[in-house]
Amino acid sequence: MSESSNCGFLMKQITDYISKTTNRQLREHDITLSQVQVLGFLYEKGENIPLKSIEAEFHITQPTVAGITRRLVNKELISLQTHPDNSSAKTASLTEKGKQVFLESRFYSRSMEQKITENLSQDEIQELKEILEKIINSTLF
Repeated sequence: MSESSNCGFLMKQITDYISKTTNRQLREHDITLSQVQVLGFLYEKGENIPLKSIEAEFHITQPTVAGITRRLVNKELISLQTHPDNSSAKTASLTEKGKQVFLESRFYSRSMEQKITENLSQDEIQELKEILEKIINSTLF
């Protein structure tokens, strides 16, 4: 099997394309794909979400979450609060500006999803999702 037909290599190519294209589109909002994903998570979950929840949702480390949230605070897209039950922990909430930026940037995510699935049937899309979830759940985390 050649390297270019290796599943990991093919997934990496897709991931690189999605990241590069979406980050280029998001530049107008001065935001990255990772930052939009965190905004989306906070948008869905509500207010005062523990930073530990962000770590768990995206399978990223505390220093990575700290960097992303610091940049989002500097851009006034989220606010951080001390966790009510643990003074050494933080929670995050979207600001109104953060909600607006997320809602405006959500278009790029949807258009990317459409682009990568446009040549697939609904059955193939469902099968692809099931395969990807199986890989994630059984091998990565």
